[in-house]
Amino acid sequence: MTQNKDLLITKILFSVYLIFLTWIIIFKMEADIIAFLTEPVSRTINTIPYKYMNPMEVFLNILIFIPFGIYSSVTMPKTNNFNKIFLAFTLSLFYEASQFIFAIGMTDITDLIDNTLGAIIGIIIFKIFDSLFERYTKKAINIISVAIMFIFIYIIYKYSLI
Repeated sequence: MTQNKDLLITKILFSVYLIFLTWIIIFKMEADIIAFLTEPVSRTINTIPYKYMNPMEVFLNILIFIPFGIYSSVTMPKTNNFNKIFLAFTLSLFYEASQFIFAIGMTDITDLIDNTLGAIIGIIIFKIFDSLFERYTKKAINIISVAIMFIFIYIIYKYSLI
């Protein structure tokens, strides 16, 4: 029963993460979505990897997709790692294509590479957690996830990012 409860909590956290991810990538953490969508449009695409190399942006793009690798490993245990990576790549491609279609940011191959790398790192982190915590892996991931989400919300509130 506890395993099912932990899995349900993980699925809820995964859903909340995906909402935050969309808000961060597509809506650039904007609280007023209507104002955001009515701003002047600009379509830019970069097809050369690391052409506009910004180490902090690379780090953040990797960091933001690490939870995807972790959550997909917990919620889809029978799915092989290649398919999880492909799913992360596809989601990142969706975000990048959306930015181009709706002219809400730069579509960048570097982001696609970094996001996919983040998911791979997340899968590796899950494997490490699973070997350390074994049957308590889901519970450990849930506790850490909730703590990180509270920190994230606090930072957004503290620095008035919305």
